[in-house]
Amino acid sequence: MITPVSYEKIKSDYRLEFVDLTKTSSFGGLPIFIHFLERSNFRSRLAEILGDAAAKGLLQIMLGSLMGARSMEDVALLSKDRVIKGFIKAPLSATRIPRVLRKVAKSQIQHLHELTLSNALLDMTASTDKEYFQTLDFDATADLMYGRQEGVAYGYVDKDQIKKCYQYQIIRNDALNTIVYGTVRDGSAHSQNDFCGYLSMILPLFSGTWALRVRADSGYFNENAFDICHVNNIYFFIKAPMSLTRKSFATSGLLKWRPDPDEPSIEYATFQTKTAKGNPWQEIFKRERALDKPDGFRYACLASNDFRAEPRAAFNFYNKRANIENINSELKGDLGLGSIVTKWFDVNDIITQGIIILYQLLSHFKRTCLDKADRGKRAATLSEELFKVPAEIMRSSRREWLRVYTRGYDGLTFARIFARIEALSNVFVLAFQLRSG
Repeated sequence: MITPVSYEKIKSDYRLEFVDLTKTSSFGGLPIFIHFLERSNFRSRLAEILGDAAAKGLLQIMLGSLMGARSMEDVALLSKDRVIKGFIKAPLSATRIPRVLRKVAKSQIQHLHELTLSNALLDMTASTDKEYFQTLDFDATADLMYGRQEGVAYGYVDKDQIKKCYQYQIIRNDALNTIVYGTVRDGSAHSQNDFCGYLSMILPLFSGTWALRVRADSGYFNENAFDICHVNNIYFFIKAPMSLTRKSFATSGLLKWRPDPDEPSIEYATFQTKTAKGNPWQEIFKRERALDKPDGFRYACLASNDFRAEPRAAFNFYNKRANIENINSELKGDLGLGSIVTKWFDVNDIITQGIIILYQLLSHFKRTCLDKADRGKRAATLSEELFKVPAEIMRSSRREWLRVYTRGYDGLTFARIFARIEALSNVFVLAFQLRSG
């Protein structure tokens, strides 16, 4: 007969000690971000828009995504952690979350979209001088879908790949490196689809408050966009497709090419034109010597209604638009955008707004609450280093607290973060109360 070995002997002989997981948390640092949400009154505002049950489900998805969930089952499992469960209170199951979100009316979903925009506007108001130039970048990104979700269709997931996907429209604020607005679209949607509609919706919100510039790639090229930007006093920079007509014009000898003073192998030329409504804009051509091309040059064209910018400066400014790719990568890779989906398009729309608002909140949290060295960290890095650290639930004299086992952050760092949260001007509280009237 085998005699059971005592816990004491296991500890002394085998160097093992056992802790009841129900008395621990894997997210010992997450209370910092949860306190930020509480300070912002976020849950109450979300409940005003969606109702209590749907707000709870969306909060579970948002916190689960931040902690690495990539399916509804992951969300439900992570919601059982003591820290998340303590904030959520009676979390919903993996099957119930989609059901309660499906009951949300389209008018409520629209209000959720409005919340995303109001967050961005008030964040900009609190963070920048009103006269400072603001730059908005437009970009579309696709994500493969493997089920039979509504709205999934064949579309470009890469330059040469057409597969079943969703398309996501993202608008980025360059100065704050955050998201102004985003939405999920049918997988077959082209970048240009309703681009002018987005401009007409977004630009009037900024017009007269900030000196604004908009950047977009060639997929968005549309002359009507120049008319919308003209009405709103917006400077527009867009990569013009190098079509056969435009290439023929560039090589016709009609343009007056001027060399770049610092790079003799590059030359620029401009051509002014007007839209059908008579609003002026120009094409800024660039050619660079290339031995592999028949005429010895590689051509590019940038279109803009800003006639003040020198050609080289205009191209340099436009090329910084590529930074939006980092946000797309962070949304999909770090926060699971496109991973947690249901078969209903409206529910996926709600989830998409939740992930985008999560990015906005994280961006504001990093910029206002973290030490300077941590503000540039991606969501996944911040989660691994600060939030996803083990903790024990301690009790004494009817009090409960967490004993956090930090990973590179000491108690003083946590104290500084909590102090900054307490000192916040509550920008997002204003945003959440914006629609109360």
